[in-house]
Amino acid sequence: MDVAWGDKFDGSTQGLDILGVRGLDQSIEARLVNGLTTVSLRGRYLTILPWALGEYFDADRQARVTEYDEDRFRTFLFHVEYLTLAATTLDANPGDAGGALGSVNFAKEMVALKAGDAIQVPSGRLGGMLGTYFGPGIALGLMRAGDHDEPYVLTPRGQDVWQARRAALAHVDVRALLSAEFLSPDTVLAVVDHFSLQGLARAPAEASLLRDALTMPWTPEGRAAAGVDGSYARFGETLAWLRDAALAGPLRADRLLSGIWSRAAGGEDLGEVRLTWAEYEWRRRLHYALELMLAAVADSVKEAGETTLDDIVGSWLGTGLPEALVEAWPGAQAAGDLTGVEAAASVPQTLWLHEAPPDALSSLTDHARALSAFALVTVVARQSAALRAAGRFPDQKSAGERALAVVEGAAQEPFSETLRDLAAVAVSAHLETTFRKMGAGLDCSLRFFPDGRKLRTTGLANGAGKSGPRLGNVIRVLQDAGVAGLVAAA
Repeated sequence: MDVAWGDKFDGSTQGLDILGVRGLDQSIEARLVNGLTTVSLRGRYLTILPWALGEYFDADRQARVTEYDEDRFRTFLFHVEYLTLAATTLDANPGDAGGALGSVNFAKEMVALKAGDAIQVPSGRLGGMLGTYFGPGIALGLMRAGDHDEPYVLTPRGQDVWQARRAALAHVDVRALLSAEFLSPDTVLAVVDHFSLQGLARAPAEASLLRDALTMPWTPEGRAAAGVDGSYARFGETLAWLRDAALAGPLRADRLLSGIWSRAAGGEDLGEVRLTWAEYEWRRRLHYALELMLAAVADSVKEAGETTLDDIVGSWLGTGLPEALVEAWPGAQAAGDLTGVEAAASVPQTLWLHEAPPDALSSLTDHARALSAFALVTVVARQSAALRAAGRFPDQKSAGERALAVVEGAAQEPFSETLRDLAAVAVSAHLETTFRKMGAGLDCSLRFFPDGRKLRTTGLANGAGKSGPRLGNVIRVLQDAGVAGLVAAA
């Protein structure tokens, strides 16, 4: 019998939350973006999907089909999705062509289409449009869940989108187009304006309806109305922030988040929604530090096979550090000779305050990642101290708070003990999260496991990253729809 830890993993675990911290980041951000998600990248899918639902179920009603066929429905949606990818690929107009579903899986086919060849529509494939955009569509009041016979239903504003697109496509035999076995360049070019993700500007009625859906609350039945109003109010404040920022330059999510965080840390009165964005960025930085620390521990254990946390930390100190880290934190090289409180005091107060902590930290050596993690936790602790003391950043009793307690409680113990205690926070969070997931029947993602005082490697690779913001997606969707005020002033 050949059994190994992590047997089902293929070594690619990008985005896997093995610390259990990203969910908190994402829950904070989700309250501010009115249903848009980390994977809902483009605005036009939010009009194409309601149109596709309307066309499919209307055709069934006209044909007096009485039983819903999931496979046939999903095949139809895939054809719509594939046509959208093809139209976006052939759109010669300048603009953003990214975010098309299937662009990786069908890259070869799109190259052939651009070269002038007809391409076969793949059979037996299921797309991702429904799973990716149905949830945001619900939040925007465009569609809702139905019953067994018609599980996806358009709301009145969704029906308006369907009818607007149907009128624009009146000259097109849509059913023949979506049942075709092959797509030729000429066939696709004939409908580029209607299906390209960068074509909303050429469909004013459709774009206007999407803008309304994004910016104007809808009225659900029952007690949900207050929740919808609140979501739109917060989203409206987010939009106001983006419009203010667009006056100064192009909108970039990381730059916006760094800016709002530095303003909050500097004591500026931002208002509830902008302060919540600052809290999100603060959490994201704190959790990035924990991921750096976990990666440092996991890779050290993997290299040794088995070792103790004390031995790991001992191997980290006194080792040469990269120039970039020493430039950012000049005291890093001598930190091993300091007490915990002295090491914390040596970290510059404004380190990474006005810009995002570099992604390159994740590619440093084990000991450099560990010291970077300590520095990052130290500065976000200091920079957020007043906000936390005033109750503006609530205590979530998470691994992040435990990490803050370590650096803020640093005293006259050797720095090695402080660093070990911080590493122990990441280790405990990883073990607690992974064992809980395994107990629920999910796959094993342990990077190491405890055996007495020793940690033993499972052989799985590990990396560190930041929780991906959906703010960039929000900006792109709003810009797709032509929402006013989101293009930087010249």
